[in-house]
Amino acid sequence: MNGGVAELLERTTQAYAGRPVALERAQQIADRSDGTLRIALAGMVESGKSTLLNAILGKELAATDAGENTRIVTWYRYRRAPRVTVHLSDGMRLIRPFTRDGDRVLFDLAGHDPEEIDRLVVDWPAEILKTVTFIDTPGTGSLTPTASARTEAVLVPEHSVPDADAVIYLMRHLHEEDVRFLAALGESIGDTRAGAVVVGVLSRADEVGGGRIDSLLSARTIAERYRSEPGVSRLVAGVMPVAGLLARAARSFRDVEFEWLTCIARMERRERAALLFSVGRFLGSRGDEVLEVGIRQQLLDRFGLYGIRIAAVLIDGGIESAAGLAEELSRGSGFERLLAFIDEQYLRRADQLTTSSAVGAVSALLREDPPPAGAEELEAMVERLQAEGLHGWVESRLLAELRGSRHPLDPAELADARRLLGAEGLDAAGRLGLQVSGEQPQLLRAAVEAAERWRSREAAALDAADGTTARIADVVARSAEHLLFSAAETGGSVRRLSLRTPEPRPGAGQEADDERHAG
Repeated sequence: MNGGVAELLERTTQAYAGRPVALERAQQIADRSDGTLRIALAGMVESGKSTLLNAILGKELAATDAGENTRIVTWYRYRRAPRVTVHLSDGMRLIRPFTRDGDRVLFDLAGHDPEEIDRLVVDWPAEILKTVTFIDTPGTGSLTPTASARTEAVLVPEHSVPDADAVIYLMRHLHEEDVRFLAALGESIGDTRAGAVVVGVLSRADEVGGGRIDSLLSARTIAERYRSEPGVSRLVAGVMPVAGLLARAARSFRDVEFEWLTCIARMERRERAALLFSVGRFLGSRGDEVLEVGIRQQLLDRFGLYGIRIAAVLIDGGIESAAGLAEELSRGSGFERLLAFIDEQYLRRADQLTTSSAVGAVSALLREDPPPAGAEELEAMVERLQAEGLHGWVESRLLAELRGSRHPLDPAELADARRLLGAEGLDAAGRLGLQVSGEQPQLLRAAVEAAERWRSREAAALDAADGTTARIADVVARSAEHLLFSAAETGGSVRRLSLRTPEPRPGAGQEADDERHAG
């Protein structure tokens, strides 16, 4: 966390001394701002949130059935020794035992009804939890009103900021409830920020094509269409298709499953095609000579028919190990693309995300319960910090846009733009393509070259009335200029450096100008 935010939090706490309720809230904001990124999973009932979370964690921790745990907000945090804590609505906390049922972990709620539980906190030694806390929320649009209300209290609270710094929103189809919730989320955190920190996932993507081998290709087309919907495009950083069930199985793959799948792959192809024609055929008695029906049911529960078909093709094509198959299945599920997105859009910008959440929380507190003294000074600090972070959100949105296939940049321009926007790291040297940290004059020179390169690209686009390219070039050029002035502040001068900003000619590039003002 940068020094300005740390100072804001300290001074806010001091300003509320003598006001117990507001002081407690200020201290909670400060305590939360420990640098740990919080990512929530949200979506309608049975959208696949817990299945995807289990894939991310690489362990069957989240409940995936219709049991009572799915009606509770559950936090997953890192701790070397596993522990499960039930936080009751009356403030009491109970440490509860957990049991293992095969690969699943079951939690004992001590007989408490979900309505009595505020949240469940699962501490677990999963590697990813060292840097991220995940929040699994109940499904929206639930027949149980309190379950939906709990999700909204976490992500779209009326009088505070969301508990999460970023959101993975899952959908099976683009339902009216999905659009409503995304709109509420955008209103809660701001459309600009939502467009950078909310990613949509077309879950159960294998069902789109009926479990065919090419299901993910069909799902990708549908995901792109959803992403372009007017009620969605400004509110999400993209929509990505993922076969969550297959991803989960790939991340917790077992050697014995490789043996079972190999038995299917070694069948004569016509017989195999007949066996895998449908779920009914697969579970029918005629397959007994290959695998007994109980094993086939386990494979179906774990991989789905799509996953079994893909696995058989891969083994038939030469995959010879469980590890190799698991890797290919994970890639074929669309999960690796989602992980890359999470890494690039969230993990590498964790400081930006957590800082923004802290500043937003202070802003809400000042607005709802002004301190007896120093409010104007604190508000000025908030405005300055929000202005400083604004370009970071613009960068994030553009990075998400450039992940899609619909942009005008050629491969070399795309690689250059993504690097300058921070896709490969947020440090100045990395953004500027320098192999080492670089001395200050070297950073200045590289930043000037990058800024002038993209300002020239913007000028050419304006001359050609290419508004989309001009908008992209302007954002990338501004990123380079930020790097330039940051480098100059460390002890150099930019007075002798030429930095040309194109002026649009009368009548040319009006589309670009309109887009920049709209964005």
